[in-house]
Amino acid sequence: MAWNPATGFYISSVKLDAPWESELESLAFPKYDEFIITEAKARKLDENYNFLSFKSIDGKSTTIKPRNDRGEYPEDYTWTDAYYSSPAIRSVINWFKVEKTKTRIFQQVPGGHIAFHHDWDNQRLNFNSSELTVRIWVQLDGDDCTYRLSNGDVDVTFSLQRGQFIVLNTDTVFHETWNHGSKPRNLLNITCRANSWLKNMNEVWRDPQTIKTMERSLGIN
Repeated sequence: MAWNPATGFYISSVKLDAPWESELESLAFPKYDEFIITEAKARKLDENYNFLSFKSIDGKSTTIKPRNDRGEYPEDYTWTDAYYSSPAIRSVINWFKVEKTKTRIFQQVPGGHIAFHHDWDNQRLNFNSSELTVRIWVQLDGDDCTYRLSNGDVDVTFSLQRGQFIVLNTDTVFHETWNHGSKPRNLLNITCRANSWLKNMNEVWRDPQTIKTMERSLGIN
């Protein structure tokens, strides 16, 4: 049975693997732009995160804001220089066979905490079930990080291993994150359409295993 992307969430039994550490070290992470600081000041995102876009509305790695006049459509987003200059990270992005909108790395600062909240990705689409978007979070590093997810029926707090990922609808799944460590935590954050490939991940990838994405990437842009 497929998991329900409208209200549920998926925690992977597999881990993705590519040599992305050197790419992370070479990337420059800007601070939030003015739009995001205004919108998210209450959550103190600007104090807790740096970011870098791999797919944005204007093709710039420094842009994080979505369109503000309608919901998110993959054709509105363009791959950035960070995407093309990072083959290992790109292989992870491309491994997910989904249509992607905004794609970025959120770098949570040491000691950073984002309080329990939900987002508004699908409200801007008026809950059109044929255009439902979800987010994929891939843990790139930071073993001292903790996540809390709750959809009203299940409330769970856990940590991810390197390369493990979560899929969730951030409109209906409340979420909270901590970085308890002394180093930044880099989380690849992909917003995408919830297609049949994604909905059936729990059936296809049942057994724990490590997947080398630079060898097996077959994504849909």
